[in-house]
Amino acid sequence: MKIVTLASLKGGVGKTTLAIHLAVLAARSGKRVLLCDADANNNATDFLLDDVAGEAIDAANLLHVLINRRAPADCIFRSRFRIDVLPATVELSELSVHTNANPVLLFSLRATLLATDYD
Repeated sequence: MKIVTLASLKGGVGKTTLAIHLAVLAARSGKRVLLCDADANNNATDFLLDDVAGEAIDAANLLHVLINRRAPADCIFRSRFRIDVLPATVELSELSVHTNANPVLLFSLRATLLATDYD
């Protein structure tokens, strides 16, 4: 499995757009793709999962995986582009509350993603 991370402290530089385009291209080439939206602005989630009820995403998203409330498989949704998405919500901004009590949570995402069945 390859994990590609797009990150910058600066907003508006195209991280979400590039991530979506790379994911679509990989999926079109036959790869099993999981896009993990780790931005509390959740623009990738809003774009890719616009046909999924907000209540479903609120109940099963990246924050729930990170704080071990739900299994990753329970929080992955299929987009109309045949890309699986681990969505974010504004609730992700509460992660710092949880990591203050348990800083190890920040390091668990890589291991969690490696345990999934994606290319």
